[in-house]
Amino acid sequence: MVITPPSKVAVSNPKIEPLGLHHDRAAFLCLNQDLTDYMRDGRALKEAVQRDTSVYVCINEEKPTQIIGYFTLAQGQVSRDSIARGMYGNDWRSSSKFRNKIFSKFPRDFINATILGKLAIHSDLKGQDFGEELLGKALAMALKGADIVASKMVYLDAIHEKVVPFYVRAGFQRTEDGSLKMFLLMDTIASGK
Repeated sequence: MVITPPSKVAVSNPKIEPLGLHHDRAAFLCLNQDLTDYMRDGRALKEAVQRDTSVYVCINEEKPTQIIGYFTLAQGQVSRDSIARGMYGNDWRSSSKFRNKIFSKFPRDFINATILGKLAIHSDLKGQDFGEELLGKALAMALKGADIVASKMVYLDAIHEKVVPFYVRAGFQRTEDGSLKMFLLMDTIASGK
């Protein structure tokens, strides 16, 4: 798939790789200032070097220093109660059917999760479905990582209510009504649904 926007940023032969010193972080521009600043001001590189989070950039093989998108992944834990509320509602404990399902699927109070901390695309790619493609690559990488380090889900805290429908289309559920915290089970990612 080749996407050619009317700008200097083009997507052909996209490649995902860890963020490195050779990437042009200063040229990255996103529609969200916080996500732009994270890449430009050195926090992304610092967090990657310190292994606080893994920062992956999407580049074109033809322009290997130009960042056209990025995402971050980290390991963490999520409370079983918040996931149960997202799956069965706030009163999930009052139903033995739901309680049994939750406790058999998640026997511990906290669930291992891969945290999708940030996901951003270059502003010139807005409206061209590149965000969906980048999210797909992040989920594939999270699933692969779950085979190495146990993880039952991808968990995120959406940056704004406006982006929630984007994640819902990909299969994410809110942890509870009105929350920006969302999850997608690894089993769902693996099944391709």
